[in-house]
Amino acid sequence: MSKKALILFGSPLCTHCTPAKEYLESKGVKFEYFNITDNLSHLKFFLKFRDNNSDFDELKNRGIIGIPCLMCDNGNRFIFDIENTDLSEFL
Repeated sequence: MSKKALILFGSPLCTHCTPAKEYLESKGVKFEYFNITDNLSHLKFFLKFRDNNSDFDELKNRGIIGIPCLMCDNGNRFIFDIENTDLSEFL
C-alpha cells in the first residue's frame, strides 16, 4: 500500500457511510472500500486501528463505532468528517 493509498471503512448498515462513499467517488478520489460488516478480515483490520489509535478515543467514549472513516498514510491519519475535509491532496 503506497503512502497515498486510502481505505474507506464503512458499512451499508451505516446511514453516513453510503453518502461518504458516493462523495469520494464524485470527487474522483481513488480509495479501497472495506465493508466491516460483510468481511471479518476487514472488521479485524479496522478494529486494529480503532482500538489502538487515540484519534478514535472521543468517538468510542460517545459510543460511536467510528465509521465512515478514511484511513490515510498507512494508518497514520484518519478522516472522519469526510464531506467537510479538503481532499485535494488525494486527487
